[in-house]
Amino acid sequence: MRRLFFILCLTWCLPLAAWAESGADAEQAVRHVVDELTQVLKAREDSEVISEKDMDAIHAITGTYFDFRKMAKSSLAKNWKKLKPAQQDQFVATFRMLLERSYGGRLSGFQDQTVSYLGSKAEGDAMVVSTEVKGDDLSIPIQYKLHQKDHWLIYDIRVEGQSLGSTYRSDFKKVIKKKGFDGLMTVLQSKLDALKAN
Repeated sequence: MRRLFFILCLTWCLPLAAWAESGADAEQAVRHVVDELTQVLKAREDSEVISEKDMDAIHAITGTYFDFRKMAKSSLAKNWKKLKPAQQDQFVATFRMLLERSYGGRLSGFQDQTVSYLGSKAEGDAMVVSTEVKGDDLSIPIQYKLHQKDHWLIYDIRVEGQSLGSTYRSDFKKVIKKKGFDGLMTVLQSKLDALKAN
């Protein structure tokens, strides 16, 4: 009886142990991307500007740690399946550049802020890593949602509880309803061009 009880305990505990290890790995992935982005920001020649050289570095970092295809697919929801493979690839590429440019611009004000790691938790097959960005008069909770392929990849970010994916999904749905997919691509390209110009 004791032997059976011991085996059952091992059976139940192993998945929990695996998830605990997975949570640590997911948190480590977030630490890596945040540390690498921070290094780029601190090494800038002009602390108020994100240069093309900086954008190239950000592009390389995000390509390692983000699943832009999953993010793009989620942002279009049911409309994704209506696209041809070439259109999907075009959208992913534009969506990625828009995200990098948009958030690269927001990172331009990064100076002496610090990032605290508050742990991770499982959400279905995903892991959510909680962090908090702190500055002089700043305290912003940011959560990273990751799934695992060859390694952990970020596919959604929640800032103060607001999901990046949900926000884009709502916005894109409205544009597609009025202007179709081609209209959405025109809008995104216009925004991208404006960000590049600035």
